[in-house]
Amino acid sequence: MMPGNPIGHEERETAEAVLNGRNKNLQLQPSDNKLLEDIINVWQQFNDLRNDINHAGMRQNPADANKMINNIKDTCGKVIEFFCC
Repeated sequence: MMPGNPIGHEERETAEAVLNGRNKNLQLQPSDNKLLEDIINVWQQFNDLRNDINHAGMRQNPADANKMINNIKDTCGKVIEFFCC
């Protein structure tokens, strides 16, 4: 583990595999845990937002600016709910 890195490389890869749906060989499946399933959905929403921003509207069906602002607010609100409720 690198200094300042809260988790090691292997743990990060495992978490990314779960969040990105590449966890075919892992014991924990999203359908086993509602919270995990919700976290994965928010992760995927952030991935879509990130791709719209990074690819500057060059994706198929990019969101317009107002929709992106609303999606960011909604998605951030969901993250806050994970920690507050």
